[in-house]
Amino acid sequence: RKQERKTKLETKKQNLQKDIEQIQTKFQNIENEQLDAFKQKIVELDEEASKLQEKKASNNTKLTTIQAEINSENKQIKQLQTNKDKCPTCSRDYSEEHQEHVSKLIEKHNETIAKYSTALEKINKASVTVDEQLLKNNQEKTKHQQELNKLNEAVSNNKTLELSLNHLKNNLNDVQEEIEIVDKEQNNELKGK
Repeated sequence: RKQERKTKLETKKQNLQKDIEQIQTKFQNIENEQLDAFKQKIVELDEEASKLQEKKASNNTKLTTIQAEINSENKQIKQLQTNKDKCPTCSRDYSEEHQEHVSKLIEKHNETIAKYSTALEKINKASVTVDEQLLKNNQEKTKHQQELNKLNEAVSNNKTLELSLNHLKNNLNDVQEEIEIVDKEQNNELKGK
């Protein structure tokens, strides 16, 4: 009867040892440096995104200002064109000199508009570049965040495996102690005979 009990305990011991070996193969080697590196990269990408957002806001402010200047120049041209030939008060024709002067003013306003339009194009191009950089930054951050999530999940799995492993080792120790007790009982019985 004790031999039967010992055989069951030996089988249980072998099964526990197999389970322990199996769990040990499931552990993933994850260094804290890996986690820290991904966290640091995400912080850096957030800082970069913040700077890019500031650039974008600055560009938008410049665009609004330049557009307002262009509108102002266009209004002045329109006003000069409306009153180019006749005095708005007395409706008399202006002299040729006055008309020439007004034409030169309109030309100057058009030159100023051309300069503003060039600046507008440059800022629009810069804004497109910033938007592209923001998109790339966001994609890279998403990629790093997914990798960090995988690592965190692996760390969590390792902790669960550690708990299971400790539980199995404790069970194995209990079984080994029982086997020793059975062996002592058998030895005592043999000595007693």
